[in-house]
Amino acid sequence: SWITDIDTKTAGVISFNVRMMKCSEVAERLGISRTSAYEVIRELNQELADKGLITRQGRGSADYFEKRYFGGKDGIQ
Repeated sequence: SWITDIDTKTAGVISFNVRMMKCSEVAERLGISRTSAYEVIRELNQELADKGLITRQGRGSADYFEKRYFGGKDGIQ
């Protein structure tokens, strides 16, 4: 989920804190090679891009990863 903070010092500018996962984190979490982890990140980023979101090559949204692979941050619900 998106966490928003309203920063009163910058006249109400809203910032979004989104945790991004590196390929090494994806590899460890899934027990796969780094090469396979990069492929997982590419696939997830493509899904997000297809929804009109901006992605970063080689990094993936931790929340989206948890949702797609484990049903959410707290596991399958």
